[in-house]
Amino acid sequence: MWYNAGALACWGGIFGKKRIDTMKLVNVGNALKVTCVGFAAGVLLRVVQMLYFFDYDTGFYTDGGVMAWISLALPLATGLLASWMCFRSRRYFGPYVPRKNVMAGVTSVLSGAVLLLSGALQWMDLRLQLAAGGEYVALHGLFLGCCLLFGLVQLFLSVGFFTGKNSLEKARLLYLVGVLWGVAYLILVYVFYAKSSSFVENFFAVLGGVATLLCLFYLCKLFAGVDEEGAALIATSELLSLKPVIYAANLDEEGFSHPDQVEYYQQVSQRAAEEGAQCIPVCAQLEAEIAQLDGEEKAMFLEDLGIAQSGLDRLINASYTLLGLISYLTAGEDECRAWTIVNGTKAPQAAGKIHSDFERGFIRAETVAFEDLKACGSMAAAREKGLIRSEGKDYVVKDGDIILFRFNV
Repeated sequence: MWYNAGALACWGGIFGKKRIDTMKLVNVGNALKVTCVGFAAGVLLRVVQMLYFFDYDTGFYTDGGVMAWISLALPLATGLLASWMCFRSRRYFGPYVPRKNVMAGVTSVLSGAVLLLSGALQWMDLRLQLAAGGEYVALHGLFLGCCLLFGLVQLFLSVGFFTGKNSLEKARLLYLVGVLWGVAYLILVYVFYAKSSSFVENFFAVLGGVATLLCLFYLCKLFAGVDEEGAALIATSELLSLKPVIYAANLDEEGFSHPDQVEYYQQVSQRAAEEGAQCIPVCAQLEAEIAQLDGEEKAMFLEDLGIAQSGLDRLINASYTLLGLISYLTAGEDECRAWTIVNGTKAPQAAGKIHSDFERGFIRAETVAFEDLKACGSMAAAREKGLIRSEGKDYVVKDGDIILFRFNV
């Protein structure tokens, strides 16, 4: 089973170094070198230990445990140093960007092959345990299935490294199979060494399983596109490419009335659909004429054109919807005003858009829907019909609400 962990570590290290070298991260590249040197020294130390300082009859070391403690201190020091170097460069880790990487592809194939071989060996061991009525048959069966599935995932992933594409783009959570393999492996290691009297063997087996599981968690996040720090950093920037998009197609008068019959509009609409965006037809010439008209004339003009809304009104409504915004109204003797808030905002926070005192001293919100007030003709008539509601702090403001806030500070 340790061959699996070794292959995964090798694959992860080479893949990580390729991605990091591209980003010129010297500290993490050096951490990989430290890990490789520590691994080579550890293998050499282990060979010397087993050849000259181990009694195979008793199962104990013959040097009083000196070599055992050295073999414990070396990987710990190597791991701490490499972890510190990676920690120094943690803020530079970005989201996974697919690129052609032959070395990562080869190591991914090797790790997949080792996992499949391990699955075959587990199958042979499982058959013997079933025949002998051994313990933990179900656990070994789970680990067998995870080995086979994870091996196939590794092989599938290697295709992306050879072609420069993300093989898991349409199945981003598929690498969770690797996490499941890590969990099963860690449980199996713990059960296997539960009765072991060797602290060093037990310690490194469990520690290696935990480290492998953490690595698999990170790789799963990487291939799934989950990058909390990067997303938080990017969210603070004002990159235009991150902003939601609406396509506004400028048409002539005839095309504005029947945009579906305009070839160029169809091309823009198709482009918008491919990007998950919306395409709004507008006519700049008509908008200039509509801007000169009053309410009744505007309605008659749009009716003659056979449309319900002007292009500008459509664009405003689409923009509000895209950004998740709504408006509520306040009406008084002096003015009637619309306030823009995020959809889902509760009454106290909506009151805070007017003034912070409104939110701090919020008591209640007297609310009536715009359509109800329009049908009644006045606030007094709406109140007589019981359409004005008294809402508390948990009320979620709706688009078109007319609100009178009661507060005390």
